[in-house]
Amino acid sequence: MSGVRAERLLQQSFGSLVVGTSTLADNVAHLIYRYNDIRQYVATKMMTSGASVTKTSSMGRTKRWPERTAIKFAAGTFDRIAAVLADGEDRMAFMRRAVERELERREVAQQRKPRGKTRRS
Repeated sequence: MSGVRAERLLQQSFGSLVVGTSTLADNVAHLIYRYNDIRQYVATKMMTSGASVTKTSSMGRTKRWPERTAIKFAAGTFDRIAAVLADGEDRMAFMRRAVERELERREVAQQRKPRGKTRRS
């Protein structure tokens, strides 16, 4: 493909991104720059709390743990957890099980609680 033909094809495909007087190398460099600029914007938006831009992939497996949070613990909590973990047990798995047990306990307690009645002093 000749340089003129390639430049014409780029201009037809990308319109305002490609200036007719610039060289093919300039056009490609500009397109790469814009691509990297957009990638950086998406990455920055993803790190912003409450971001509405999400980068999803159509490949790969379904996320096992789609909900995330950052928890701050009191000093020494991780040492206490490490002291009670079984051999080969993962700290995150331990915390997930602990949260599940507490949720189940509270849900059962909530179901047992009589509704509509108030305590009198």
